Amino acid sequence: MTIRSGLSGFTRVAENRITTAGGAEDVTIQVMSVFGRRVASATTNAIDDAALAEVVRRSEVLARLAPEDPEYMGELGPQAIRDVGAYYASTGDLSAEDRGRAAAQAIEAARRAGLVAAGFIDVQAGSRAVATSAGAFAYHASTGVASTLTVRTPAGDSSGWAGDEASDWGGSRTNAWRRRRRGSVGCGEEEGRWSRGATP
Repeated sequence: MTIRSGLSGFTRVAENRITTAGGAEDVTIQVMSVFGRRVASATTNAIDDAALAEVVRRSEVLARLAPEDPEYMGELGPQAIRDVGAYYASTGDLSAEDRGRAAAQAIEAARRAGLVAAGFIDVQAGSRAVATSAGAFAYHASTGVASTLTVRTPAGDSSGWAGDEASDWGGSRTNAWRRRRRGSVGCGEEEGRWSRGATP
């Protein structure tokens, strides 16, 4: 059995304004059934008792109908798996309001410089758990955030681009720039570097 759960969120900027923001959450459960060398799986995103019983039933029906798989190697037993530690609460807890504040500061920097900004902030957080009837169990949670920003002159004859990806929003260069901007006034050196597309 494999269980995946996660959330995603995004904020889009165009023409010096936030134009779109949204998010989604989902859980999927995949059940694999084995009869000898006959193997099949079924998936659901409903987690009530009736739905779980039904996905097991469908998996078993499909497995009995499947041809034998000569490459099937059996299910894994207990494993020693090291924790990777790839989940960061700074990213997993990042709200639409947090993304909006970060985008607003980039927009304000562009406006003060007499430029036009467009960009995208994308956040992912989720986990995966795998278990077998032979005793294997593994769990992994992870986060990721990516942001891009394009700044151009009003006439569109010059532009710059910057992008950033991280697992930890708290340690990302985008967030570090945002914190520095929070204490600045006017179009300073950092703002000019960002507007020209250099990564701060």
